[in-house]
Amino acid sequence: MAGCADPWGPKALRAGMGAQFRVPMMQVDSWAGAAASLVEWGCAIRAADAGGTSAHYDCDWRDASALVVGSEAHGISREVLADPRVHSCSIPMAGDLESLNAAVAGAIVLHEAQRQRMTGAVPR
Repeated sequence: MAGCADPWGPKALRAGMGAQFRVPMMQVDSWAGAAASLVEWGCAIRAADAGGTSAHYDCDWRDASALVVGSEAHGISREVLADPRVHSCSIPMAGDLESLNAAVAGAIVLHEAQRQRMTGAVPR
């Protein structure tokens, strides 16, 4: 999709430590195409957004899920956040912290998803 990072770029390959070769990936031309495919596959679509409607640990990540993480400069597009199929979640922050690096935010949310899947823990 235009405006997204190239998963096959040298920096992305290095940062991903080769995950691109082990994780199913697809390339789409629009959010509408991406969302339609995710819904067809039975995925719940969630967006990590500072203004999210619930905490990341209150979401049920035990079933098929897709996580949308925006760019550090522009965040998640309005088109994605306005999509009624997307549930936004946030990472509660202490004090006056505003935001996290996109990779760190994604890792925190995915860690919670893995924790729920490994333990069968039900969200609060």
